[in-house]
Amino acid sequence: MTERRTTWVPAGRCSLVAADVVGFGRQRKNLQVQIYLRDSLHTLIENAFVKSEVDFRQCYSEDRGDGLVVAVPPDIPTAQLIHPFVEYVRAGLRLHNMEDYSKGSVGDAPTI
Repeated sequence: MTERRTTWVPAGRCSLVAADVVGFGRQRKNLQVQIYLRDSLHTLIENAFVKSEVDFRQCYSEDRGDGLVVAVPPDIPTAQLIHPFVEYVRAGLRLHNMEDYSKGSVGDAPTI
């Protein structure tokens, strides 16, 4: 995911969502692992928006290398980003981390 430009440009008051990968820059994580973690985080966040009935295509987002920042149009209630969005993010994180744990990466499981 790269910067996503929409017809709406963030200005004034709007909700922001920021997320990043824990320990992304650790040297023991090779490029393939970093790409996997970035893609996983972006997919997780985008899916949480969709499940929360927020049209992600209407949001402005910027890739920050190890994470992303998303500006949500002001007509989307902030409460909608608290519930159910946060719950969908939490569920996605649990699933991601369980899948990595089951692959045998105990002790150094990549975490987003």
